[in-house]
Formats: sequence, C-alpha cells, structure tokens
Amino acid sequence: MLGANDWILKAGGSTWFDCLNFDPDAMPARLRATGIVLVNVSLVSEFEDASLLLLKDPRLCLLLDYWLPVLRATNITPAALLVLPRSQ
Repeated sequence: MLGANDWILKAGGSTWFDCLNFDPDAMPARLRATGIVLVNVSLVSEFEDASLLLLKDPRLCLLLDYWLPVLRATNITPAALLVLPRSQ
C-alpha cells in the first residue's frame, strides 16, 4: 500500500511530507490509470480475502480519488474514523 501511495504522489510531483500542492485531477490519464492499478494490486496483495480491513495512512485524504474506485469495484464499503482529543 505504501509503495502505491508514494508512487502516485511522486508521479504527481509531491511527496508525503510536501503534498499541499498535490492535485489528483492534474495527473495525466495514463499516470492516473497506472496509480489505480497499483492501488488495486496493493489491496489484493496485502489483504487478499480478508473480510475486514483497516487502512491507516494520512495520505489517503489526498489519494481517495485513487482508492475509492478500487474499493467500489471490489465491493468494499469504506468508513472513516476521525479521532479527536477529549475535551477537558
């Protein structure tokens, strides 16, 4: 998974630590398609036939345009968890 995310960011001229200007819509169609294939391969290779999976990667907020089509195609319904500090 990490390799696919890093590849997509690099192809888009960004990195995990310098990603504020990353625009998934600016990627050429061929690179975008390659990124989606890499996400699919990552998902299958890391989780195979798991009935439940957990992805924890801050880059996902930037890369949802790549992950959501793959999740939909594999009938995985994503859910997000936002952890906030307890107010005192």
